[in-house]
Amino acid sequence: NLPNEIEVVYNSAQAIRQSHNIFIDTATAKLYALAMDGNVGGSAAMRIFDISDPLNPVRLGSYNNFGGLSVGHVHDAYVRDDIAFLNCGGSGFALVDFSDPTNPQTLSTLTDYPFRGYNHSGWLSDDGRYYYMADETHGADIKVIDVSDPCEIEVIGTFNAEVSNPSSITHNQIVACNYLYVSYYYDGLVVFDISDPANPEKVLYYDTYPEADGNSYKGAWGVYPFLPSGNILVLDMQSGLYVFEGMGDNCAATQELTPVDLSCLGVSASAEVEGVENLELFPNPASGVLTVQLELAEGQKKVNVRLLDINGRLAQRLGNEPLQPGANLLRYELDPALSAGVYLLRLEGEGVNAVRRVVVR
Repeated sequence: NLPNEIEVVYNSAQAIRQSHNIFIDTATAKLYALAMDGNVGGSAAMRIFDISDPLNPVRLGSYNNFGGLSVGHVHDAYVRDDIAFLNCGGSGFALVDFSDPTNPQTLSTLTDYPFRGYNHSGWLSDDGRYYYMADETHGADIKVIDVSDPCEIEVIGTFNAEVSNPSSITHNQIVACNYLYVSYYYDGLVVFDISDPANPEKVLYYDTYPEADGNSYKGAWGVYPFLPSGNILVLDMQSGLYVFEGMGDNCAATQELTPVDLSCLGVSASAEVEGVENLELFPNPASGVLTVQLELAEGQKKVNVRLLDINGRLAQRLGNEPLQPGANLLRYELDPALSAGVYLLRLEGEGVNAVRRVVVR
């Protein structure tokens, strides 16, 4: 189901002349350019662009320091709803909230951890609770990090390809549902079942580089499990492209991803809902208009509806609404001056207290 033709709509070196890698946070229309150089603005460890208008990317900021962790370059990144997991090479790892790109909030950093080497890459579990991190260093295990409290992250386990090669080394890894797909250089494709997040189980292995192992960088260095067919793509530096049959329907890439819980910042996107039922926001992400659907069990109540930024500050007063018993549908025009990013919708009133996370584009 892939298109037979594609059309180039933007081609310029003004914003980005070269970059080691990019990551696009589709929910917020932000592009993270890593270890980059541009004809305008020069080089940067990392730079963020607003690409909500793909023909006119707008630079939002340049970054090389995260909570006192000074970095020469950001090698790779994984971003979900403005929360960025940054692999900073020899400097270590940083977890940063870029909801406000002009004032990013560093949630955690890691500079001392098991099998530390060149902090290279990682991927977040679908439920947003575990991060699988790899150092591109021979003989180094993959790390399992508990990020359920992003302000107090912790390495809770390590694992490897379970091969005899003492120089085994990972390149990239991707989570799709309950599987972690790893391009493992000399050891080829290795897939782990992460149903038990802290104790991954190796379930599939194919050596794309059958020649002798070494202490260099050869073999599988790219993996992609998100094709509509479920098939797995693997790129080997020496032998080319491999296509493997997928792991089954339970590994489809359509599963909804859970936002990172930011309750450690004093606000929560998943706070207990009190006084209302079946609270839903749509569309989410929202642009221009936000509709709130909820049910009130009994009685008439007046509810104050506000939009807060991720730090709990008022972003927009939406209304002071009389709710009727049963189904209620509330429609709000969002302030055009709102910056794109993650917000919290708060409903407060007599016997009513509820918070829901919403992304504004």
